Amino acid sequence: MGGRKTRYFPAPKEFNLSSSYENTVKFLMQFRRYGSGPRPTAFYLDLRGVQSISPAGALLLAAELHRWQLRHARKLRSRDAEEWDPTVRKLLATMGFFDLLAVASGTEIPRGEVEDGRLFLPFICGRNADTTPFIRLRDLIERTIGRISPRLLLYQGVSEAITNVLHHAYQQNNNLSRWWLSACIDAKLKRLTVMVLDHGIGIPRTLPRAGTVERLRATLNAVPFLVDDGVMIQAAVTVGRSALQLAHRGNGLQRDIQHAIRQYKGTARLRIHSNRGLYVFERFTNGTTNARTAASIHSLDGTFVEWTFDLPELELNPQMTLWQL
Repeated sequence: MGGRKTRYFPAPKEFNLSSSYENTVKFLMQFRRYGSGPRPTAFYLDLRGVQSISPAGALLLAAELHRWQLRHARKLRSRDAEEWDPTVRKLLATMGFFDLLAVASGTEIPRGEVEDGRLFLPFICGRNADTTPFIRLRDLIERTIGRISPRLLLYQGVSEAITNVLHHAYQQNNNLSRWWLSACIDAKLKRLTVMVLDHGIGIPRTLPRAGTVERLRATLNAVPFLVDDGVMIQAAVTVGRSALQLAHRGNGLQRDIQHAIRQYKGTARLRIHSNRGLYVFERFTNGTTNARTAASIHSLDGTFVEWTFDLPELELNPQMTLWQL
């Protein structure tokens, strides 16, 4: 947006939740706080310095700008897109970044094009528990790489994540009560990644800390004064909501979101960022599992859930790409 008094936001060189989490989230949250006022003011998000961006980073960036549009009912316009790193611009374009925001990309880039062996599902945004978008995603994936073995488990996990957004993430149901969804097929790594994001209150804030700590001490050997957001996420997916005697629905986080990884017969990973916490659960081909948590300086102010499955037999169908449906 142009204007005489324009707030300038320089983006970090790496836009990535793995290698540059703190810088990425700090940038996004600075912009969210600035854009949370009642009146939209001029700003310039400078993406010219971004040298690399991950699919997760692209989803967070697209959702943040889309949220601003929904909040203020204003259109954005692209400035200097032709000066962005070509690889960054192409990844954003193929993931539907410019389509979601309804802005020009600077140069026309075919959506759905295979880039470096990767194929992306364009961003999907929803407001209710209708799982049709994920069914469409699943159908697109299977038309591209064939039937996937974790199809039911993955469907249950994504459906539960979306339902949790509607039941727990937002304290008020309004036009900003949204979830965003995307996926990536990596033919080189033989890997499928599915991601869901919301801007709600976060998993740690849905759990009563007092009751959770006692349960954690019995099940996770947690030290009460060291319980952070990462451990609280682990409690939600390991102990379960009902076990914590919450007045909410069942054990969905435990039963469906993590179950999709636990029951897979190959290597798979669940990654959850929520507020200032990170929880990672991995399953390996030999059946062993590993779980870890971490705490962050900057809060995501929402929840990002990512499932990753290694598919050794994965092959792209050259006659079908995601943009064709």
